[in-house]
Amino acid sequence: MNYKILFTLLVSLFCLSQSGNIIRFCDTNALSIAFYRLFLAFFIMLPFAWKNLLSSIKSMEKKNAWRIFFMGFIFAFHLIFWIKGVQQTKVANAAICFCINPIFISIGAFFFFREKIHKNFIIALFWGMMGILCIAYDDFSLSMEFLWGDILALLSGLLFAFYFLLGKKLRQTTDSLTMMNMVYFVSAMTCLCFCVSQDAPLVSFSIKTWIALLGMAVVPTILGHFLFMYVTKFFKAGATSASTLLEPVFAGIVAYLAFDEKISILGMIGYFFIFLCMIFLFLSQPQDK
Repeated sequence: MNYKILFTLLVSLFCLSQSGNIIRFCDTNALSIAFYRLFLAFFIMLPFAWKNLLSSIKSMEKKNAWRIFFMGFIFAFHLIFWIKGVQQTKVANAAICFCINPIFISIGAFFFFREKIHKNFIIALFWGMMGILCIAYDDFSLSMEFLWGDILALLSGLLFAFYFLLGKKLRQTTDSLTMMNMVYFVSAMTCLCFCVSQDAPLVSFSIKTWIALLGMAVVPTILGHFLFMYVTKFFKAGATSASTLLEPVFAGIVAYLAFDEKISILGMIGYFFIFLCMIFLFLSQPQDK
């Protein structure tokens, strides 16, 4: 096993998990946050990618260009559905609905990449989902008033699965920096259309909000999503997607340290189950050749 790549995956998951904690400092509309998160990420990465970007655009096959465009479009809707879902249901409901995405990805990987669904993956995913249920148990609700929010969170997970599978396919032939820069631009423009159509504010933010928006671009987007898509080339799709179950663990630990949020005994048991499932998963699943 390449431990440098595994460490990179863990760093990406930690950074991805901090999205919710950083959003606490953003005093603005959710669509505005989504737009600036993506646009600032594109703007920051552009100086490092523009040379390769120009040559890649000229030489890229039309089908890959359409895949990147579709990937960016899907990523924008994934973020929008997630934000809207969290606004209309409980956070625990949304987390559980979204965390089903490794199942979608594993099924998709079976059909698109001929990846066999190994029994070790099923065992690990089962214990990982048990961990998520333990973490969210106190706040989870089956009330019908949260149904639409739950559906949106579930759709967000499904869209993330499509986004992930497209990205893994493109990573076989496309430089990750070039690919993700194009994806962020398409996603940002899609979010901008929604901001304009719904009169979401795009200026006149407080300094604290601007700093938080920059943090959203750097931490969960560049150090999170970008690195996560980078490592998809090195691990099986099922194992990589299941590793996202670590996100609520990292988020909860930072929230405990930074905001003094309590972690229940059941939550600690859930964290243990998830760590156990990750250790088992990556020790039993081979990397891509």
